Amino acid sequence: MASSGVGEPGLMVNANQTTRIVGLEDAESRELLEELFSVMYAEDAVYEHSWRQGDVVIWHNLAVQHARGGLEGNGRRTLRRVALGEKGFWEQCPTLRYADFKNQQNTAA
Repeated sequence: MASSGVGEPGLMVNANQTTRIVGLEDAESRELLEELFSVMYAEDAVYEHSWRQGDVVIWHNLAVQHARGGLEGNGRRTLRRVALGEKGFWEQCPTLRYADFKNQQNTAA
């Protein structure tokens, strides 16, 4: 997919959902994914936020991989999504299809 900021080709991958890169031979795909994941998940590349009352965390949704850990003992959370930009998500990601996502549900742990 093209990067929304610079218009250059890019990859959107994560270890939980990416099994191969289409267009590459299996061995080449595995090798590239292993290299990408080793950089992406290196200890010095991961930020884990310690939440306190009133905290706000903002990230670029297409540039930063994000997830949450366990919720034990954290109490109730309120999440809000804010989208800023000249183009909407689907316009920025023309190769993605809404039908691929519409049946997914977010559930609390």
